[in-house]
Amino acid sequence: MKKILSLLLLLELSSASLPGLTEKLSGACGIVTNQEHAFSMTAPKGWIIDSESGKKFRIGLVFYPVGTEWGKGDMMLYVRTRPKIGAVKTIDQQIEFTLNDYHAHGHPNYKLEEKTTYKVSNGSLAIIAKFSGDSWNNYEMIGYLDEENVINFLVLNARNKAAFDTSQETFFQILDSYRHVTDVSSEYLNQCKEK
Repeated sequence: MKKILSLLLLLELSSASLPGLTEKLSGACGIVTNQEHAFSMTAPKGWIIDSESGKKFRIGLVFYPVGTEWGKGDMMLYVRTRPKIGAVKTIDQQIEFTLNDYHAHGHPNYKLEEKTTYKVSNGSLAIIAKFSGDSWNNYEMIGYLDEENVINFLVLNARNKAAFDTSQETFFQILDSYRHVTDVSSEYLNQCKEK
């Protein structure tokens, strides 16, 4: 798992700030906010959503099965966000940034395996990108959600193909719970906080 955690350090992305309250709840709704936007995702039954364990990696929310710890198993699920500034203003530019970043940090075989479109349950469209070929033989799938000023994404990173394959159903359950909210004081966010 050290290799996966080291991989996170390669990501030089901005992370949204979180409310001060720590959440480690099974099946709970988690919120990522900043001054301009907010979004939420929900942990499936039997999974924990945690706003503390990824903080040192500037990760907003992480997900892991009940009875385990995030970052200790064969796979990791977490949420990131990237403001549309500088050279990255589209999902394709973010994918290109990711590929270039890995190549620049000693992973010359890292590549995009597949890119598809997925309709999230709320009607939003996500771009699903699958990557492989890093120096540790990890498998990665990222669901990118394009909003006006940011790109939000859910990441599945697995140390082996078996963990990658068995985690995909959970990945899509979490992705389907995605809700983007432009008004951070909205009734929806208040309901999410109360769950």
